[in-house]
Amino acid sequence: ARPDDAAPAIDAPIAIFDEQASATSPAEPAPVTPAEPAVTPVEPAADQEPPAAAPPRAPSGGDRRFAALDSELDELLGRLGALDDDQTGGGQADGPA
Repeated sequence: ARPDDAAPAIDAPIAIFDEQASATSPAEPAPVTPAEPAVTPVEPAADQEPPAAAPPRAPSGGDRRFAALDSELDELLGRLGALDDDQTGGGQADGPA
């Protein structure tokens, strides 16, 4: 077999495909229309009032206890910081030099 004999067999399917594609594709591409947004924003009606804020509640026993513990924690952290400053020579957080 000569190499020239093989070339038409390979080109034949490509030519058939080209003919089919040109027969099925339209002469002009369809015009592209802009897509509509998937979700349209919803605006509240003018006669609706915004939801009312929750009324401030009186501090419960747990809230008062939390406030007392919070202030005690702040005091203890202040003392710990002062002790740390005394041991490290003042303000050095990474230990003795």
